[in-house]
Amino acid sequence: MAGISHAPMRSQVGVSAVLLALVVLLTAATALAPATSVGAVADPNASPVVSVRTFSGREGRVMHPRDLSAGPDGNLWFTADGDRLGFITPQGKMTTFDTHGQVRYPSAMITGPDGALWFAALDNVIGRITTSGAITTFSARGNAADPPIALAAGPDGNVYYATIENVFGRVTTAGEVTIAGSKVGGDFDFPNSITAGPDGNLWFTTFASRIGRMAPSGEVTMFDGGTAGVAFPGHIIAGPDGNLWFTNAGNDSVGRITTAGEITTYPGSPAGVKEPGAITGGPDHTLWFTNQNNRIGRITTAGEVTTYALHGGRTRGVFGITSGPDGNIWFTSNASSRIGYLQPSAVTST
Repeated sequence: MAGISHAPMRSQVGVSAVLLALVVLLTAATALAPATSVGAVADPNASPVVSVRTFSGREGRVMHPRDLSAGPDGNLWFTADGDRLGFITPQGKMTTFDTHGQVRYPSAMITGPDGALWFAALDNVIGRITTSGAITTFSARGNAADPPIALAAGPDGNVYYATIENVFGRVTTAGEVTIAGSKVGGDFDFPNSITAGPDGNLWFTTFASRIGRMAPSGEVTMFDGGTAGVAFPGHIIAGPDGNLWFTNAGNDSVGRITTAGEITTYPGSPAGVKEPGAITGGPDHTLWFTNQNNRIGRITTAGEVTTYALHGGRTRGVFGITSGPDGNIWFTSNASSRIGYLQPSAVTST
């Protein structure tokens, strides 16, 4: 197993008791179980039912996986409780790496511009892990009550992060950390997700019903989405149509914002959308997203929304989602300590 190297600026800071309590409540322990295939059955809420396959991490000691990202090695990489990082092959074999207590509560994970996987952790750490398992960590230059919670590969070849206290940081692939932007009045109000846009800027969501745009220079522009139905927006990504797409948990919908700042939301309640969380682009030029009601949703760039029930056990707490190199949509089942996938090709287009 690869060891952990630490950059000089790495600080030994703890996580606030409040944050730790939130993490514990979010990921209540459940038992692991073998891999299972799930067949289609009637759904009581009339959503179409999609067959999925899930895998346990018993051999890889995977507990409550969180975020996941398609790696450059053809595997799916993820963060998990127990301060572990790992990957799952498209065939379902899991491998994890123990951070030996030097990384506490890793959460967000992305594929970086340098061919490594980058992650954020609640002990004020930004880290990277190579596909061979070598881990390096860097301090996010904040305090223990202001951990990084979101990451994005920037348009300038750097990694950007957002903290819960409205600070944006930049990390070079060599590990140099600088502050890229900070709170402007009350506009930011807790950024939740950040992504690189097609216009060369970074785009982010906030809990204040606003969407933000930040240039690599740090200049920030905010767009108020309240009149468009934006409420507690969550994950944001660049879509296949040149716009930014985001989940909208407070309004059970999915939203779109153009690079000019025009916002549209698409109601999802009639289709069974419930507090959507993570979102990803699919191989079919649509977008797929997770829901709190253990459904996975799909929205076309024209705004047509469908949700799919995942029959059977061991898919509780669907959390992270990404498009895999195998053409499948992969997701983490946090409460069930499992990782699974569905096949878009098996879903009838609406």
